[in-house]
Formats: sequence, structure tokens, C-alpha cells
Amino acid sequence: MAGVPTTSAAQWKNRILDSSGVHALSSAQECVCGTPQIYNVVVLLRLTPLDITEAKDAMMLWMFDQVSRTLHDRASQVEGENLYNLFMVERYLPSDEFIEAVDGLTVVQKTHIGELSIGGRNLELDQIINGVILSLPDEVQVKARNFMMLMNTLVCLHSSLQEPPYY
Repeated sequence: MAGVPTTSAAQWKNRILDSSGVHALSSAQECVCGTPQIYNVVVLLRLTPLDITEAKDAMMLWMFDQVSRTLHDRASQVEGENLYNLFMVERYLPSDEFIEAVDGLTVVQKTHIGELSIGGRNLELDQIINGVILSLPDEVQVKARNFMMLMNTLVCLHSSLQEPPYY
């Protein structure tokens, strides 16, 4: 991409949340996102700026079908020689049950969610997503929460105009 400044893996990693999981500013007063584990997942998936934009749009409208397919496609390309890498990525992929639960919301509900999103009413959005997640079996809830942490990290990366490292 000519004319687009690149961000090295080390610089990009510095924009990740500290290990406590609390949003913090780096010494350069830049927004940071995610956790070290999520950073590793983003790097392993080799997400592009377009993928990050797709994730932001999916979060705005709660339409996770396409971003789920993208993540699963990218996960299938993770080099299989390291089982730990595959395990790490798998932990953050959405389950079919979660995607079906979100897809089961009515048009009226999704419209309201979009309005809450546009209005920046994150507390209400968190309550709604927690309700959807709590309605799922226990083993699915963990994956759903991990997926939402990944999605929130990608939204943060988009809003801070940061890109994952180029390969």
C-alpha cells in the first residue's frame, strides 16, 4: 500500500492493553487496545486494515456472520505446526450458537442496538450482549466472551487508526 505508513509489530504491540486489562495510555499518549493474548491472536490471524474495518462495522450493527467467516478462514491458514497457536486462535473464534443467538434478534432489536451504538451508549450495549451470552450454555459463554473481547480490541484498533503489522 503505497503512501500508507506502516506500523512495526513492536510498535503495534505497544498499543495493546497492559496485562491488567485496564485501558491505559502509552508514554506517547496513544490509545491502547486488547491484551497480550489478543494481540497474539490478531498477529496470528494476519488481520488487515480492511478486516479491522469489517469488525468495526459488525460491532456497530451486531451482524457477526461475515466477520465470523473471515476469522474462521484466517484461522484455517494459521500454520499447523504449532498446536499452541491453533489453540490460541480457536479460543477467540465465535461459536455457531453465539452467532445464531445474535442473528435471532429481531429487526426492531437490531435497529435499537444500532441506535445505541451510534449514540455511544456502551453500558446498555454491554448489558444486552451479556444477556445474550448468559442465555447460552456455559461452555459457549466462554467462547462468546473471548470473541467479544477480540471484537472490542479490533474496534479500538480501528478507532485509534492503528493497523496490525505488515508481513
